[in-house]
Amino acid sequence: MITCCYCQSLEKEMRPYGPKGAMLCFDCMMAEPSRETEAKRQMLSQMDACNGDVIVIGSEVGPYPLEAKATQ
Repeated sequence: MITCCYCQSLEKEMRPYGPKGAMLCFDCMMAEPSRETEAKRQMLSQMDACNGDVIVIGSEVGPYPLEAKATQ
């Protein structure tokens, strides 16, 4: 089961924006400015990894490319 890296909750929606991509709930992310800063850094890092593709956001796995680019 997926739990928050801080509160260990099983009931909340999680995102992979905690330290080193750990799962994190919104309440814990907003509990401290440093956690919010880290969550933003993690999300931007994941978006950058999509290499400029159209990005899907809002899922529990974090942002991901809509389609993989065809390789030549």
